Amino acid sequence: MQNRLATEFARYQRSGHHFSIALVDLDLFKQINDQFGHDAGDAALREFAALMRTVIRQADIAARWGGEEFLIVCPETDNVGARAVAEHMREFIAGTDFGLEAIHITASFGVTEYNENEAVDECIKRADMALYRAKEQGRNQTIVF
Repeated sequence: MQNRLATEFARYQRSGHHFSIALVDLDLFKQINDQFGHDAGDAALREFAALMRTVIRQADIAARWGGEEFLIVCPETDNVGARAVAEHMREFIAGTDFGLEAIHITASFGVTEYNENEAVDECIKRADMALYRAKEQGRNQTIVF
């Protein structure tokens, strides 16, 4: 993911093509581990990752960012387009049966567009702040910074 972020940053500097970042966090993931065990949590993460690969656009790239968080890079995409990608994925996830009867899995998304003359880490921090707001405001939603 670090290499892909560097590639998109270089592309932006060279051509001015926008890119956006979405941070995704599985809602209430701790409950899965607590109720069903860490093996079930690991299985849910693998299934979630596989699902993301089928839902995101071919040009996008997603990777596990830590814990139950994933980062998606949307090349040549502004905030509006990245929000549409995130919302499509959020709705798809909410409608998917992960095989955990007692828990319905949803995800929260924080989306932001890279701004000129900033470090990529600053863009990621904005996506993280938007994700935090999505969690604060009830989860299972997309917030654009």
